[in-house]
Amino acid sequence: MTLSPTPMHRYFFTILLLAISFSLPLALSTQEAKQQVELATLPPTDTDIADEEPDENPARPPLTDIQGHWAETQINNLYQTQVINGYGDGTFGPNDPVTRTQFLIIALRAFHYEAPDENYADFAHSIGLINNLDYWKNHGDAHVTRAEALKILLNAGSLTVGDELSPNFPDVDIVNDWFAVYSAFGKAQGIVTGDVEGNFNGNQNVSRAETCALTLRIMERLPSEIEG
Repeated sequence: MTLSPTPMHRYFFTILLLAISFSLPLALSTQEAKQQVELATLPPTDTDIADEEPDENPARPPLTDIQGHWAETQINNLYQTQVINGYGDGTFGPNDPVTRTQFLIIALRAFHYEAPDENYADFAHSIGLINNLDYWKNHGDAHVTRAEALKILLNAGSLTVGDELSPNFPDVDIVNDWFAVYSAFGKAQGIVTGDVEGNFNGNQNVSRAETCALTLRIMERLPSEIEG
């Protein structure tokens, strides 16, 4: 004889089936969530790190107007190390003059100074690179002379100039020219050379190419390597 389940037994089995039907999806969803968390917290692979940290100093596109120029090597050196920049059209303009603001930026970059909030003149004045702050701030588009360029770069490089006035360039008045000590030091150390006639031309504008050559010569000289 087959026994049929009592009403109480039917009720019990119904509750059991309902419990199983609800708990199974919940268990599956909990396991899936756990797997997602574990996947999100996996350490990055070498490929991920390489993608997140690209080369900080990639080669810059070549300047189009310095090939064959007497300062091509010096210009390219400072260009690739991002001390200087070219114009938007890819040229450099090696024979163009340099403005005061441009020159301060170059000097500060070359010797690893960091001017806060782009107040280049204020910062340069605070560390002794320039004297007449108002003039430099109000005439940032004026051009820098060869004498000014030499003084600023020597000071930026922390080179001790001293007070020697000779030997000097024939066109430098050692009594009246304020830059006589700088031109004498530059000549003695081979940092600056004269023109074809041997003159310094301290009051003439310095060109962008001359700025690069002068900057690099001073960058390559440590204070301990300077004689006298």
